[in-house]
Order: sequence, then structure tokens, then C-alpha cells
Amino acid sequence: MRKIWILFVLILISQGVYAESEISGWILVPSVVKVGGYSIEAKDISVADWDVLTIIRGPKLYKEYLISVGSEVQADRFYITYKNVITGEQIYALTKIKFPYLLEGQSISINGYQILLRSVSKDKVLLRIYSEKESEDLTVKKGSTEKFRDLEISAIPEPTIFDGFFAKNKTYIIGDWKIRFLTYNITENGGNITEEAEIEINNVHFKVTKNQTVTFGNGYLVVDDFIGEKYIKARLIIRGAYLDIKLNPSYHTILAQNKSEKIGPYIVKVEKVIEDKVYVLILNPCGKILKSGILTSGQIGEGIYYDGLTLGVLNITKENSVEIVAFLDDKQIPKIEEYALLNVTFLVPENIGQYQQFEGYIELKNEGKVDLKFLQIIPSISKEFEIVGTYTNFVEELKAGKSMKIPIRLKAVKEGSLYAGQIKVIAYAPFELACDGFQKLEFISNKGWTKVERYNPKYGVIIKAQDGKVGEKIGVNVTVKNFSNFEAPFMLRIAIPREFSIYSEASIGVNKNWLYINETLPVNGTKTYKFVIFPNKPGKFTIEGSLSSMGVFFQNSTTFTVYGKELTNSPSISNNLNTTNNSACEPKIIERTETVEVPRVIEQNVTFVPLKSKILFGGTGFIGGVAFILLLAYIAAKLEERKR
Repeated sequence: MRKIWILFVLILISQGVYAESEISGWILVPSVVKVGGYSIEAKDISVADWDVLTIIRGPKLYKEYLISVGSEVQADRFYITYKNVITGEQIYALTKIKFPYLLEGQSISINGYQILLRSVSKDKVLLRIYSEKESEDLTVKKGSTEKFRDLEISAIPEPTIFDGFFAKNKTYIIGDWKIRFLTYNITENGGNITEEAEIEINNVHFKVTKNQTVTFGNGYLVVDDFIGEKYIKARLIIRGAYLDIKLNPSYHTILAQNKSEKIGPYIVKVEKVIEDKVYVLILNPCGKILKSGILTSGQIGEGIYYDGLTLGVLNITKENSVEIVAFLDDKQIPKIEEYALLNVTFLVPENIGQYQQFEGYIELKNEGKVDLKFLQIIPSISKEFEIVGTYTNFVEELKAGKSMKIPIRLKAVKEGSLYAGQIKVIAYAPFELACDGFQKLEFISNKGWTKVERYNPKYGVIIKAQDGKVGEKIGVNVTVKNFSNFEAPFMLRIAIPREFSIYSEASIGVNKNWLYINETLPVNGTKTYKFVIFPNKPGKFTIEGSLSSMGVFFQNSTTFTVYGKELTNSPSISNNLNTTNNSACEPKIIERTETVEVPRVIEQNVTFVPLKSKILFGGTGFIGGVAFILLLAYIAAKLEERKR
């Protein structure tokens, strides 16, 4: 009777492993689920009867099935069921896949996730979950459930997948292992009897005794007892786990008629419920209708799709409440940065000179698929540089595929390897998910760097003035030459004797007895500035020049002589009292030269020379005129006295 019971137990539990693990949830059709070395591909779905074409691959396994919604198919160690289907542009199937276990180092791939079983212990498993953009370790304790995004995972670590008897000379296939009980021996040593058996696991031989544990590959075989010489009672424990993985939809909600809910970047509204049909709207965040359609409920229900969002209805209650499932495919949801792209480049020379103005460029390339509007260019220039003049800071439109180059003039105020700055551009692109139809975007350029050579200013100033006479023009030439290592702006000041009038070029500024010249010369460049002065007194005079460039001064001067002007006799004036031609009565004419002292004008200020070739009269021009008038008045007065 005992032998019959043992054989019955062997028949029940020795011929395979039950499916204790499960994956359940919504999968996209077509897609592939991978478990260890096996793959289950939901390849296509029949429009006529909604059967799902499923292909199963594995070690020495390839099978194709047409699985009707609601039915189950077994293939090797897998059981597959499709419970519900949402149809439309995107098809989702509520799927259940049962399988035995997952070993250390094996992984499951489903809906963009890869779940790797890194290690197990008696009370927990360590998983690493990979998605497209990140990975994360997840510890799942025995009896607990952990969540990661839309995944829910529970596990039973190191499960016993076999607990039974092995009959001698019989081969058992248990999961990934082939086990055979080969021989049985009894030995006696000093009165102690030892039972020993030889077993084979995946073609590897082991000698075992009672209560011994054999470690192999990804498992343990625990020998509990020998039943005579024909049976071994043993347990097979794997270094793996039973896993229960649930894949939830992106959203699962209940909405009443005329109610709405935000799902991802969209708003979904149940507009009307009519029997088993639901009229729904997909809106942007500000209420603009993007798409509308009718959903149907049931085991095979019609869905609606719009740019990464799929909606389906599972159930409609008598109160017109609608059970909705939604699926968001992040890769398909519109993202403005995927089709609106502006490449901003800040171009500066590799080497420049300190205080030297140079041309930088802001290069804009519209590498996106849409036109950009209302571009605002905002330079962020470091404190070591200055912007010189103006630049284009607004562009109304830059079409897709077009580019432009905006010059910006800068000046370095320090020396060394310097960070010049970056350029920020704010632009607007058409976008359906934006409230006003345009999305504001911000683009940042590269960081501009340049090497600035220290400025070593060196200028030569030569002043030449002719000798001359009072009241006559004297030409003055001031020549400047740049011996510096690069061009830089300078200011030249020229001091003129205060009694002189000035005739200058329009480019020369005048303030009292000073002339000012602001200029920039290239390296080894030379320029001569010419002007004319009018002296009003004789003597030796000095013209001094002072040139400053970035805090460094260069001076020079010249001396010239002004000679006095010789006075000629005043013309004789006869006072003929008798108009008759009578020589006896003709008065005697006395000629005499008189010197008239005229007050000297000390200073004549000239502030500005607005026109070229305009003469500013100071000193001599004014004094000469006054002296002449006074002389005439004096002569007239003397003649009047004689007349009396």
C-alpha cells in the first residue's frame, strides 16, 4: 500500500513545474514581452474576429497562435490570455502571462521596461529596473508589493519548486534541470552505517547522503531521506523568485457626464453618454478642442487616439458614470523642443588686444521644423568686456532652415584668457498645446572665450609751427604716430597761447585755448592734424601737446616767434579853409605823426568751431579794428581844434 501511495505522489509532482509567476496588464499591439530566454510577441490583431496573432520563441521553440479574446493558450511553460482589447489607431490588449519563475541574472522586458533580477536571499529580492532614460534599484521583500511608475511588483524569493521523490534510474525534468537517481550504497565503518547515493544534475555527478545540500548552478538540492534503495525524498530550491508584475494603464479613472480631468498635457471631457457609447473631447490646457470622438465599451471596445494619448472605456454605469483607461506614450506626445530648435553660437576672435575694439558675431540657425517668431537677443557679457555701440537685439521672424549672423562690437578692458559671455535668445514657436497657440522658448549659446593681449601704449607726437607776424596766420601741424602693439583710442589735447585766434578743421574740438582730438590709429598708423592760429602780439610762444591712451601720457611741444608789425605814417590831411586859388592866403600844412595808445585785449575765448574754414576773430582781428577807429577819431579831433 505504501509503495502505491509513493508512486501516486511521484506521478503528481515529479513531471514538471507549475506556473507560479504572472505578468498582467495592458500591452501595446504589436509589442514583445521577454522572459528570460523566451519571448511572447503580440504581432497583430484580426479586424474581422479580433484574434491576436501571437508568436512564442524560446530554446528550441517557435510557435504561432491565433488567440481569441477571453481564451487561454498554453505554450511550453507559458499560459497566455487576452482579456480585453481597445481598438483604434493604437491598439492595447489587457494581457495575462503565467510562467514558472525568474532566476538570478535573468530579466523581463515589457512596455519599455527591463526588470533584472540581480540577487535573492531568503526574505527579499533585489531588482534593477531600466527605462529609456534612467535605471533604479528596487528591493522587494517577501509578502510586500513595491511600485515603480506604472509597475506593481511582489515576489517570493528562493521558492521550492519541487518537494517529492526521485525513483532510481528514472530521469526527471524540473524546470531548467534534468535530475536522475543513479545508485544507492550502504557502507559500515566502526559500527556506523552510512547511506550514500549518486545523483546526476544536468550531466554533473554528485555523491549525497541524508540531510545533505547540493549546490549547483542556480539552485540547491536538499536530500531529506532515503526510502529504501529505490527512492530519494528531496527538495529543489532555486536561486530565483516567483514574481507577480502588474502593468497599470497611465490613468484609470471614472468620469460623470460633463466632467473633465487632466491626463498628461491634455484635458479629457465626457461630453455625452448615450447607452453604451460615450462622446468625449480631447482639449489643450486652455480648453481648445484638439480632437473628439465616440468610445464604446465592452470586451472589445473602440478607442480614440491623439498624439500619444489613447482613450478607452471599460464600463458605463446606469448613472452615466464612465470607467476610462488612458495610455500615454511619452515618445509620441508633442514636445516643442523636438521640432522647434534654434542653434545659437557666440563667435569671438581667438586673440585680441586689450582696449582694442573687435567684432564678435551672434550666429542664429533655425534647425527646427517650424518658423520662429519675435526673437529677442539678450547678450550676457562679462565685466571684463564692454559692448561698443549698438547691435540688432530683435528679429521679427527666422524661418525654418534659415540662418543669420548679427555683428556685435566689443572691447576688452582686462588682459588674459577671459570669458567673454553667452547669448540668450527668447523666441516663440507655434504649438497646439500652448494657450495662445505660441510657446515661449529660451535658447542659450556656447560660452565665448578669448585670449586678450596686454596693451602696451606707445605714441609719438610731433608739433611744428611757423614763425609769423602779428595779425597774420601761422600754420600748425601736429603729427601722431601709433607705435603700440595694437590700435587703441587716444585723446590729444593741444594748448594754444591765450591771445591767439584759431582756424581749425571741423574734426577738431575747441574749448577756450585748448584743442581736442579723439581718434584711433592702426598699428604704425600716422595722421597729421592741421590748423591755423592768428597771433595778436609779438614774442616767443609755445604750443604744447599732450596725448593720453588708457591712462598713459605722451607729451611734446614746439616754440615759435611772432614778430611785430611796422606802423606806417598816417596820410596827411589838409584843412583848406579858402577854396579860392590864392597862394598868398594858402595856409601852411604841417605833417605830424601821432601814436595812439589802444587798450590791449587780454583774452578772447573761443568755445566751438562749427564749420570748416570758419575764422574765429580774437586778439588781432578785434584789436586792429578798434585801433583804426580810435586813430581816425583822434585825427578828426585835432583838425577841429586847428579850425577854431
